[in-house]
Amino acid sequence: MYQLKYRRSNNRIELITEYGEKKLLNDSISSKPTISPGGLKAIYLSPCEWESITKLYLFDLRNGDNIQLIGDIDGAYMPKGAIWIDNSYLALIIGFGTFSDGGNVYLYNLMDSQLIKITDWNQRKQVVKLEYNSGFLKCKGIEYLSDMMEEYIEFKEILDINLYTL
Repeated sequence: MYQLKYRRSNNRIELITEYGEKKLLNDSISSKPTISPGGLKAIYLSPCEWESITKLYLFDLRNGDNIQLIGDIDGAYMPKGAIWIDNSYLALIIGFGTFSDGGNVYLYNLMDSQLIKITDWNQRKQVVKLEYNSGFLKCKGIEYLSDMMEEYIEFKEILDINLYTL
């Protein structure tokens, strides 16, 4: 099996092959990969740089396949965060362009590549962090007080994802 090691010093992912060879997984700054509950796959975002079009990738630790799951959507929206729900579903933050920190919450079904939109907020309200626990997504976010997007308040919301999954 392959292994992924995150280098905090340069925000790169090191791939360790089944033969112990080490090389960089890609040439971009990336998020720290998260391993699936079953331990056989990992997800990560790359490139994770300001004003870059970020993509979500799935890496198969068994065979080394590295697949892009989501890139930009309609040229305007892109993944900002991703966590595992189970071995079949991911919870995603898909945001507004390259300048925003967060966005709306989606579920992604790995079995059929279906993307399910959970929240439908404008740019003023954005989730920036997700945590999953027993069927519920805990969302932390910001809500801007005006269209100038200078001042904001923080908010927390809990979403029941059982309403959207099988």
